[in-house]
Amino acid sequence: MTRVDAPEKVKDASAARRSHERPSARLSVARPAVPRGLAIFIAATILAAGLGAVAGWAPWKPTSPPAGSASTAAAQARDEAAEAATDALLAFNTIDHARMDETIQRWLEVSGGELRQQVRKDRAGIRARAVRTAADTSATVLETAISSFDHGAGRATVLGVLEVRTQPARGEPTVRVVRFRVLVQHLGSAWKVTFLEALRVPA
Repeated sequence: MTRVDAPEKVKDASAARRSHERPSARLSVARPAVPRGLAIFIAATILAAGLGAVAGWAPWKPTSPPAGSASTAAAQARDEAAEAATDALLAFNTIDHARMDETIQRWLEVSGGELRQQVRKDRAGIRARAVRTAADTSATVLETAISSFDHGAGRATVLGVLEVRTQPARGEPTVRVVRFRVLVQHLGSAWKVTFLEALRVPA
């Protein structure tokens, strides 16, 4: 699999570029798995190594269907799904070990389904691991791309490239580029992330 360098221009969450949907990047999302323990997220941000490229990756730029077009609602839903994924990526890659109650609350706000249940169930363990590690992380979204979208089912898979900055308890901060796959679903009146994983692709 060919390696793709991280994008040169960094943009914040509200300005993250997105890509046109491409069949080659489709992912089955009918039955999402749930990661084993929320330690996966802390490990993904605090200990993440540089990750490779995703096949079929291409930046997505939202289109504007003609007013009154039957596709207007679907286009708006795509934008909302992508924004929800961006919010979730930022939330799950932001850790303040001194304010873990607020950190975890933010995770709960952007998540749904089994993922949200798992965050609630492992809340004490997440807090303890973060405090013990004593490292803080922050993130900037470099790119997002919708790899699959089902308006009728209220479901989308979004790929994201983040620059994650980690400040350990001792030593100099590190900055790494990390790639994620996110499943978002329309639950109630909002899009929520129900699955998130760091992508490890061989060089």
